[in-house]
Amino acid sequence: MSSPSISEKRIHSELTMLEKLPDGYNIAHQNFDGGLKIYLEIDKKLIDSELKPDTVNTYRFTILLAQDFPFGGPRVQCNTNFTQTSMSDQRDLFVDIVGSEWIASNTLYEICKLIPEFVTEVLVKEVSGDQKFIGRFLLGSRYYIEDYFGYFDVWKFHDINNMFSANDQPLPDGEVENSLRYLIVSDTALMVCEPTLENKRIAL
Repeated sequence: MSSPSISEKRIHSELTMLEKLPDGYNIAHQNFDGGLKIYLEIDKKLIDSELKPDTVNTYRFTILLAQDFPFGGPRVQCNTNFTQTSMSDQRDLFVDIVGSEWIASNTLYEICKLIPEFVTEVLVKEVSGDQKFIGRFLLGSRYYIEDYFGYFDVWKFHDINNMFSANDQPLPDGEVENSLRYLIVSDTALMVCEPTLENKRIAL
């Protein structure tokens, strides 16, 4: 039997730490696409703001760890619509939550503890009108269509249905090799994604 890799050891350590999160946090995880997907649910009692909507009882986020973790950082995505302009479109919120780029000494425990403060700040900025674009879309990153529409998601996060299939027009000198595209329209972004060859529900 081979020894655990650096990534496997680090993930085991991170998951052990996440089990120590205080009351109000709920964690689940599953292997996915060669990496790990962590589901985070935060009770509204941890959001210290009078601006939080009455209709939202829990705030749900997904943390995606790629195969190169911890050398490559996680992507943190919001899966709850709690603002007028939704952020629930797979944008990466890591830098906005932590305030800096990923370094290997960061821990997922620290990131999870910072999310309630991030939610509070977003709510304040929306009311004050000081709302800039939050998060980022990374060119070439894999976007999980099945999560975007909640096909297999643990909590059936999403209620966005603005995805359309499209095809590139063939060039005069020949056909386009892979012409299928997904046009995804969120509250703040238009993404043109190309399905990966191994799984048409994963797009670039």
